[in-house]
Amino acid sequence: MPAGQHRNLHRFPVTMRLRFLSLLAKLFRPKGAAPEDALGIDRIALEPPVITRTLSPGEIPIGRLDCECPNCGVVLVKRPRGKTRCRSCQKYIWVRWNTEGQQVLLSEEMLEPFNRQKYGDDETNKAVESISVDPELTPKMRATIRKMLTDFLLQSGAGIPAARIPALQQQIQASVFAGDRSDRIRKMLQTDFGLAQHLAARIAAQADSLLVSKWRELRARDVGCTRYKWSTSHDERVCPRCRALQGKIFSWDNPPEGGHPGECECWRLVCPDYAKVPVGRLDSRCPNCEVELPSRPRGKTKCRSCKKSIWVRTNSEGHQVLLSEEMLADFDRQEFGPETCRCIAMPIIEW
Repeated sequence: MPAGQHRNLHRFPVTMRLRFLSLLAKLFRPKGAAPEDALGIDRIALEPPVITRTLSPGEIPIGRLDCECPNCGVVLVKRPRGKTRCRSCQKYIWVRWNTEGQQVLLSEEMLEPFNRQKYGDDETNKAVESISVDPELTPKMRATIRKMLTDFLLQSGAGIPAARIPALQQQIQASVFAGDRSDRIRKMLQTDFGLAQHLAARIAAQADSLLVSKWRELRARDVGCTRYKWSTSHDERVCPRCRALQGKIFSWDNPPEGGHPGECECWRLVCPDYAKVPVGRLDSRCPNCEVELPSRPRGKTKCRSCKKSIWVRTNSEGHQVLLSEEMLADFDRQEFGPETCRCIAMPIIEW
């Protein structure tokens, strides 16, 4: 290894760094040495046990072993090694290892059947239960969370019938406390209540953020905490309002304007018109310099004039649009939902 190259190891993921050091230990371990790594790294810790099941005779493995898109069947230019999008249908492709040690390509519809085939329902539930901790909710906490969710759903503007809101808020509670992502709530709102994708994504993300925030507040109050320090995620997605509150101390009974951490509607400040103005160009002009392109690109390319990248995406209306790098974040918010508040209230315990 050239001198100084080890300094770049911090750029790689932790697992990759550990595997690299483990490989070095195997190469330079003296003959007759113990099987443990010479660098003090436990090999077993690098490969945690995974519960899988054996396929029954005649059971067909799920996923594609070839180099074709599992969504549209088009032959891919290169077999992906991780999650990517097909340039033809613009749908996501997932890459997973099956029980036979083969890498397969999966569509979104194949993911759940694949997980059931690989892990099984009973084994998965037992594994999750062994590492999960149920939230401790008193009757008073449950009543407070129920009222908060009910008020939010009534004021969301989604037109959900009042008679169905009690059952809906119970489903949201069960989904969030079970550790599910907001995508599951979004799909439920789309299928059961017929909401548009962007509206369902916004309600699901906000409900998830509000519920977690309220639960943290109730737990802090339960142990006698009356104040907290505002802590942001310290990245570029923090809205101006939350960035100004970083490090400040507030009382639970006297929140700042806009609410406690998790209650801020950051999406209104970051992208106020994300659901009103369609993002992307429908014509054949470069979204960066607006120069007319010789031909409309079908995948990611570079403009010959400004030398900047152009992305091609399919929006919710089925139109292919051209995007610049600056448009990508707004397009994702429009398609998959806005940025929710990711700030945390750090409780201050006074003895």
